[in-house]
Order: sequence, then structure tokens, then C-alpha cells
Amino acid sequence: KPVALNEVIRAIEEATERRAVIRYEERHAADPMMTWADTARAQNLLNWTPAVNIEEGIRRTVHWYMENRDWARNLT
Repeated sequence: KPVALNEVIRAIEEATERRAVIRYEERHAADPMMTWADTARAQNLLNWTPAVNIEEGIRRTVHWYMENRDWARNLT
């Protein structure tokens, strides 16, 4: 299911309890108007389907990062 970038930003803000600083600029000519992942191939080849929605996935990712940020900070 396609998700608007502003929805992703709002989910990150909620998960981190911080407000994003958003600066709107003109779209670059090479930027597509819309894009989204198609999980059909993963579903067919791996018998995989998404288990959580984008909001829950972001919450889980932020939680994991907060629990592991010292380790993650050393990744290069």
C-alpha cells in the first residue's frame, strides 16, 4: 500500500516524540511523482507477506534503535 512521505514523517515524529523540521523545496526534475515497493515477488518466491503496517514498523524500528544505539552508532 503506498504511503505518503508526510505520513511516514508523522509516524516517525510519534515514535520518537520529536517534531521534524520540514523544509519544502521544488521537486527536482528527475524525482518521480510517486513510487512504492511491490512485494508480490517476495510473496511468490519467499512465501512472505508483511506482518505489520508502516506505523507499527516505524515504532518497532525506533524502539530497536533506541535499545541498540550504542552498537548502531559504530556501524560505518
